[in-house]
Amino acid sequence: MVSVTANEGAFAYVMQPDTELLWGDLEDYGGEELNNILYEDILSSWLKDSVLPLAKVYLEEDSPSNNTELRQAVADVIGNHYFYCPSRFFTGSHTAKGGKVYPFVFGHRSR
Repeated sequence: MVSVTANEGAFAYVMQPDTELLWGDLEDYGGEELNNILYEDILSSWLKDSVLPLAKVYLEEDSPSNNTELRQAVADVIGNHYFYCPSRFFTGSHTAKGGKVYPFVFGHRSR
């Protein structure tokens, strides 16, 4: 059994000093200011330099329409990089050798 949560990348916001980035609606941030924080502080802290260009393409194609969606898109990039994609690779390798795998994405929010 292999599982990930629907929002694995949120840990990147928990592990940095500006709690507004995690809980706020981000309306106080201008577009350029927020982009700098998310790209330079969050993404570059968690991703290798060789992965950053791919992350930027991923975010451009996702084209978030507001600051909250941009925050979630950055969390998705980090979560996909560290959790979702490796679990997919593992399940593919395991099933290719005849193993049984039961993958799922846990998306139920706790109260």
